[in-house]
Amino acid sequence: WAAAIFQQQEQLIQCADITQDQILERYTRIPMLHLQGNPALISRIQNCPQTRSIGPNLPQHAALQQSLPLIGADLWQNEGWTGAGVGIAVLDSGVHWRDAELGGCLGEGCKVVGQDIADGDDDPEDCGDHGSNVAAIAAGTRGVAPGAKIVALKVFPDDDCPTTTYAWVASAMNRALELQEQYHIVVLNLSVGGGSYDNICDDQ
Repeated sequence: WAAAIFQQQEQLIQCADITQDQILERYTRIPMLHLQGNPALISRIQNCPQTRSIGPNLPQHAALQQSLPLIGADLWQNEGWTGAGVGIAVLDSGVHWRDAELGGCLGEGCKVVGQDIADGDDDPEDCGDHGSNVAAIAAGTRGVAPGAKIVALKVFPDDDCPTTTYAWVASAMNRALELQEQYHIVVLNLSVGGGSYDNICDDQ
């Protein structure tokens, strides 16, 4: 899979004459490239057979999280399924990993592992509360799967916490796939939106 993605990227780079300084990120598990360029580069990329779509790196914002009564996922209470042995990747504002509800520590041997994708460091400490709420609903002591490990991938930067970008989200998704086998990740939660809707749409 990774080798096939690399080959497709190489073919596109050659076809569109993409230079190394135009490549901001090369994903290893997602068939994408994060580039910066000009209309001429976009035109060349559009004409390459490897291209499926091109889009701008638009901002995204934290979306409203919901809780157990709404989603009806109290499986550990009713069925005894705790999520032990699996990982849940939470792509969000980070996790307050010092909280007892979320294990109280960070790293191997702890409930929470992860990194700060947006700020480029190894501490996914929550810059707000959104990601911690999501993580607690997913795998807190009273959550859906209290036995699961939380893989916190922070996609909101400390200096503009409510806002992320497509590129940071893609980087975090790519990282989750890289860590999938190591932490047995079976769920990826992403609670962000582009502002197209401002309320729930159950009637749609």
